[in-house]
Amino acid sequence: MAPRSDGEIVRDVQDILTWDSRILGKNLIVEAANGVVSLSGQVNSPTEKIIAVDVARKVKGVKDIVDRMQVSPSELRPDRAIAADLVNELLWDPRVEYQDVVVKVASGVATLLGTATTTAEKRAAVEDAWATPGVLDVVDKIVVMPAQARADAGVKAEVAAAIARDDRITEPTLIWIKCRAGTVYLRGGVLSPTERQAAEKDAWAVGGVAHVRNELAIAQGVGNR
Repeated sequence: MAPRSDGEIVRDVQDILTWDSRILGKNLIVEAANGVVSLSGQVNSPTEKIIAVDVARKVKGVKDIVDRMQVSPSELRPDRAIAADLVNELLWDPRVEYQDVVVKVASGVATLLGTATTTAEKRAAVEDAWATPGVLDVVDKIVVMPAQARADAGVKAEVAAAIARDDRITEPTLIWIKCRAGTVYLRGGVLSPTERQAAEKDAWAVGGVAHVRNELAIAQGVGNR
């Protein structure tokens, strides 16, 4: 099958952005070159920006997204109000130990400081910040510090168990896992980019993991061990 032309990709991205009710900025400019789509123009919120990138990425033929969109809210909120709402979001998010995260807001830019026990917790705090009304940008300075030093063997076992029970991964036995000083190495083979990403997310979600080196190859057959 012949690859899709940039013109076809632009048309489909424009259509999906126009019909998505979550995207209020209807004057977005879509360009494409060799399957790489560039989005520019103004949106009303960071959440809207994230949604636009996400839906555009799902269009057939899109290889990557270049985000040049600018957030231009219809109404600017006071920094103090934004900070209060963000702290409340963190307080009620079961994924986050809110007392370990420090929030600062200046000119609509939310800065997150402090610590998180896992990368998943760190990402959850960032998601909460982006979802807070009035936030124009997020600066993530949260440091991942595992609650306690954990034996590499224990971390490896938990990562292996998480990957084994993940229905998105067809052949978990093709994945070789190694852990050294909090860094998890994933090697071997998977059958698709989706499986590769799923395995990495499974590893990040395990407590005690500070870094993940995803070296999985996408190929039919048994991966190299």
